[in-house]
Amino acid sequence: MATKLGYIVILPWMREELDLKGNELLVYGLIQGFSQEAQGCFFGSLDYVAKACGCTTKTAMNTLKELTERGLLRKRVVEENKVRLCQYTAIVGVEKISEVRKN
Repeated sequence: MATKLGYIVILPWMREELDLKGNELLVYGLIQGFSQEAQGCFFGSLDYVAKACGCTTKTAMNTLKELTERGLLRKRVVEENKVRLCQYTAIVGVEKISEVRKN
């Protein structure tokens, strides 16, 4: 049986204000959805991101890196039981949209 994945919400401002498209739009939508939940961040696997967005793990990794470098995601690295885990939170708001528009 196939693993059921969550959902990705694409909101108009993600396209219109942040000018996201393709994998960047899908990955950002995925992380932004998790950022709205009680835990406030995405702490799933790279494989989960790849499967949810229909891309390779390398593409998922590169896209997460690009979105983080652009300031659209915040990355936090934690270590649990000697395992390195990355947590991502979507950065949203009028200030961020204005900053992205300038670049």
